[in-house]
Amino acid sequence: MAKSIHEKWKDPKPPATAGQLEKKLAPLGAEDAAEARRRLNAVTKDAALTERLLPFVGILRDDLRGLPTVIPNGALYVTESSLRKNTGTHYTPRFLAEEVVLHALEPLVYEPGPLQTADTREWRLKSPRQILDLKVADIAMGSAAFLVAACRYLADRLIEAKENKGDLDAMAYRAGRAVDAVTAADAEQDPVVVEARRQIIEHCLYGVDINPMAVEMAKLSLWLVSMDPERPFTFLDDRLVCGDSLLGVHSMEQLQSVHMKPQGQTDVLAEQARELVDQLTRERLAITAIKGVDLPALQKKRERLEEVNRHSRRLRLVGDLIAGAALATCASGRVPWYEEDSGARVKDFFPRAGWIVRQIVEDGVEEDSVVVREARATAEEWLRAELPEGALERRPVHWPLVFPEVFSRKSGFDALIGNPPFLGGLKLKTAFGEAYRDHLVNGVGNGVKGVRGTADLAAYFVLRLNSLLNERGQLGIVATNTLAQGDSREVALSPLVAAGNVIRRAVKSAPWPSKSAVLEYCAVWVSRASVSLEVPAVLSGLNVRRITSSLNSASRVESWGERLFSNREMAFQGMLVLGMGFTMPPQAAVDLIEQDEKNSHILFPYLNGEDLNSRPDGSASRWVINFHDWPLEKAKLYGPCFEQVEKLVRPEREKNKMASRREKWWQYAGRAPVMAKACEGLSEVIALTLVSKVVMPLIVPAEQVLSHKLCVFASDDRAMLSLLSSAVHYWWAIDNSSTMKADLNYAPSAVFDTLFRPAFTKRMRDAGILLDNFRRDLMISRNMGLTATYNLVHDPSCQDKEIVELRRIHEEIDKAVVEAYGWQDLLDESGKTSPADSIHETFPLDHGFHETDQGTRYTLGLLARTEIIDRLRQLNHQAYADEVHLGLHKGMTEKKAREKHLDLPPPSPEAVRKRQEQLAARGGSDFGEGAEGALF
Repeated sequence: MAKSIHEKWKDPKPPATAGQLEKKLAPLGAEDAAEARRRLNAVTKDAALTERLLPFVGILRDDLRGLPTVIPNGALYVTESSLRKNTGTHYTPRFLAEEVVLHALEPLVYEPGPLQTADTREWRLKSPRQILDLKVADIAMGSAAFLVAACRYLADRLIEAKENKGDLDAMAYRAGRAVDAVTAADAEQDPVVVEARRQIIEHCLYGVDINPMAVEMAKLSLWLVSMDPERPFTFLDDRLVCGDSLLGVHSMEQLQSVHMKPQGQTDVLAEQARELVDQLTRERLAITAIKGVDLPALQKKRERLEEVNRHSRRLRLVGDLIAGAALATCASGRVPWYEEDSGARVKDFFPRAGWIVRQIVEDGVEEDSVVVREARATAEEWLRAELPEGALERRPVHWPLVFPEVFSRKSGFDALIGNPPFLGGLKLKTAFGEAYRDHLVNGVGNGVKGVRGTADLAAYFVLRLNSLLNERGQLGIVATNTLAQGDSREVALSPLVAAGNVIRRAVKSAPWPSKSAVLEYCAVWVSRASVSLEVPAVLSGLNVRRITSSLNSASRVESWGERLFSNREMAFQGMLVLGMGFTMPPQAAVDLIEQDEKNSHILFPYLNGEDLNSRPDGSASRWVINFHDWPLEKAKLYGPCFEQVEKLVRPEREKNKMASRREKWWQYAGRAPVMAKACEGLSEVIALTLVSKVVMPLIVPAEQVLSHKLCVFASDDRAMLSLLSSAVHYWWAIDNSSTMKADLNYAPSAVFDTLFRPAFTKRMRDAGILLDNFRRDLMISRNMGLTATYNLVHDPSCQDKEIVELRRIHEEIDKAVVEAYGWQDLLDESGKTSPADSIHETFPLDHGFHETDQGTRYTLGLLARTEIIDRLRQLNHQAYADEVHLGLHKGMTEKKAREKHLDLPPPSPEAVRKRQEQLAARGGSDFGEGAEGALF
């Protein structure tokens, strides 16, 4: 029985193992059975049912009373639904909804306002009529937290606008009240507030949700915020609707061409659709125009809405056929659909949809005719394409038909707000079906997949939101912070910004402020209307020049960076051993060397990234056999070591696809000979773990095998240690590297090779010596590795004097490096020192604890970091231009370099002078512009 129960209920998560169930189902003794009967009888009140349940009592959970949970057949009970999880829904706290609404709607109620000036004293509130003409929606409204916040905000502004117009009721209400106090608890039921909120709801607010229960909850939320004990609830049936916001037509062009992507197809409906939508608009506006707040008026509105729905039924069927054709086309490679006449496999369903539409819109075709019924059945079949079991029925929202007054009169919403569902891209197929996911990528996302095709569901909502805004529309949303990262950014925010939309405000990353989800969120406010150049963008509370699609402060310098000749053969990825059979414990290596001293030629400590970051002295925890580039015969001379490698490495290597690795199985897969040559004569080198959150280098002995998980710098100069330990280097690495989970994935070619290095100074060298000595003693005395040590450095609660001193040393390193670059203005806290370059901007370094994408860090402030990255890019561009001018980059002429980078600066006077001198030394001959090797 235990095995059967486990098999039956193992998905999605088994209640227990089969063995555990077997123990819980073991027969009870007499006393235990009597007690179990007593407890079961207390809840069943049925002796026969108690006896039936007795064998299972061991696996019945207790209720809050401590009695077995028993739910009689047919009884009502409440349980957690998987719907919220499967659709990516999370509830939004009130304060966060109100913040999103505030910044999204301010530009719509003030002119001049936040789009024209940052000085709030110059803002001017619009008229009551203009405010009531606004159209605001949440297309994944849930229980309407954002619509309620919008209702409160707009109603307050409406009262204020009426006061400005001399409305006596508004003036009496506002007398003595501060602007931001109008929705205090004592004002909630004031007739002026209630009436203003009802007007806002009836004229301005719209909402959609895929879940029918959510729609009813949203109605309740808006009823409660506008409730008058003496009047019936506000009529909301024409404003809040149930449906899938991502699955339906959103433009008249789609309806007219009967295609999800109108691209010059013949209009099937031509002006017929537009005339019908204009009629629907007039009929819906008549609903709002019905006077009265009593039950008869409510009934009139309900009857008018039924009439609108009846008149739009045929066009909604057209929309269903278009949406269904999109899904069926996406599924056509997997679902076998065939032409009735020819039997050919159908791949594109839009021509079929167009043919059906022509039949159902002919004059005289009744709603209950065979052709209409068949069309509806076809649409429903297509809409069900690859619908997962248990998923909600697909109910498309056809925006020009559902809210025709918004699209025929205003060409879209004035503002869209909300918390779009966030569901990882890899989960979309399971939750919604493969055809639906393909529709999101190809239909909503215009075929943009990003690098891995794993864009979050929220990314597609952002695209749909943008398509529903009018030309001056405002967007305000919260979403998981991955919206600004990776594929989600490439799919959503990058195209928005590229199309000319302005991200005018953002919160890059913050913890979700409730226990409903453990994640980091971002908030984004986008304007389709132009924003004055005098108005700064606001990023996580700081004024910045503008905000990029990755929700970073925008640079004034283009983000490209080229590898510099001056950095060649200095930073390397370590050796790729490829075979754990090469390794052994340290004592085993010592024993082998004691047995035969010649084994010291092939046995070395083996330092990897984990050891470097976790061991207090940064030493290797294992040793390794290294036969260098020796032939097999020479390796065989080292008997015990060779036998180990032959036994443990050779079998695995012989399966390798690369011939060199199979044939030379006793050698490392990557011996890094260039690195070895660069490190010759050095007793110490600098090493940094490639994949790490700490990104901090250490001085280590050179005479060991340094793993491919390390970046090795061929230098023992403590000034170099200072540069690599500085915040300047860290943020350059962040800007030029990818991430792996929460760790930075350091790429030497992208980070160090592109970093313009300053001339090393005594101050840098002294700071590097101090860091190396102090930190080494600290880690050894506390038995902590780099990661543990820097976890304390970045922990604001840690004020241990040695950690505080380590922070001070890093401040000194940062200042020494900044000074070496010649950026004296960044060091002058008074702000009186002018920058060396007129395009530079001066900000204080602002050392302290700062919230970053990498968590809380003791580092430079955001504005200083952004400026330093700009300056480093500028230096890279100039150095690259000089090196190309001097012919140092093989295959690259100045002409090619300028074609690749239109903003490449001209060579510096120093580079021009140097080239002229070298040409003169060659007798004036020139082998062509940028001819490699001509000068060197």
